[in-house]
Amino acid sequence: MFFLGAGASYGAGAYASVQHGGHLRIPMQSTFWDTFLRFCRSTKNRRRIESFLFRYFKGYARVPARVQSSKRRAMFEDVNVEEVFTFLSERARAPSTSSQLRREAIKIWAALISELPRVFSRFEPNADTRATFSTTVLQNHKTRRISRLWRTQRVNRDGKPYATNRANTR
Repeated sequence: MFFLGAGASYGAGAYASVQHGGHLRIPMQSTFWDTFLRFCRSTKNRRRIESFLFRYFKGYARVPARVQSSKRRAMFEDVNVEEVFTFLSERARAPSTSSQLRREAIKIWAALISELPRVFSRFEPNADTRATFSTTVLQNHKTRRISRLWRTQRVNRDGKPYATNRANTR
């Protein structure tokens, strides 16, 4: 639901406010790392993630020291988000992975997962996104209610009880 919400919000035009009254649209593939690293609350997590991306996806031994932060973030434009998460999940579980790489992968995974809700919480939903979400919640609630009724009573697929005589059902 979280990623569905991100895509729906992008389509509906969700944005976050930035300094001087500007707006930043919710990130997708090409702008993900720039936005994500920009909005990270923990400096330690941001540095850890940047270091990991430079080392394993850009081929650097360490983070370039004399590059402005905006230019550093722009260097990650071609790094695929899905590949990063796949790499981390594979390295954290693979039996052939060294213990050092496994520990680092787990630290990076924890940093990413802890920052994701913080970053995406900055993007306010607009009216279309709220309507989509409330419709989904309502449909999910209705489905649960009907399935619960199905288990306890005899109801048709619309959630309405069959016209049966209670004396005959016992």
